[in-house]
Amino acid sequence: MSSYRLESNVPKVMGMFEQNKRKALDAVGLDTSGRAKEITPVDTGRLRSSLTWQRNDTSVDIGTNVEYAIFVHEDLDAFHRVGEAKFLTKAVQRNEGRIRDLIRRGMEGKL
Repeated sequence: MSSYRLESNVPKVMGMFEQNKRKALDAVGLDTSGRAKEITPVDTGRLRSSLTWQRNDTSVDIGTNVEYAIFVHEDLDAFHRVGEAKFLTKAVQRNEGRIRDLIRRGMEGKL
C-alpha cells in the first residue's frame, strides 16, 4: 500500500502575494508622488516638499497637510510660473499606464 503526504503551499503563496502587493503599492506611491511633485506649483517650495504618500491595505494615498493646497490644486484660473493646477489629479491621469505597469510588475514579483 502506498502512502501519500499532502502539503499545502497556500500560506506561503498568500505571503508572497501580500509581499508583492506591498511592493507594488509602494512603487506606485513613490513614483506617482514624485511625478506630482514635478508639476506642483512652486512659490516658496513648501507645498511641493510637503507632498507625501502612504500605503494602505489595497490603495495608496498621496497628499499634503498644507492648508492652502486645496486652493492651489483647484484654482484653474491661477497663473503659476512653475507647475500647474490639478497637480495630483494630473499625476495620476498622465501616468495611468505606468501605474498599471508597476502594479503588474509588482504582482509578478519583478520589483
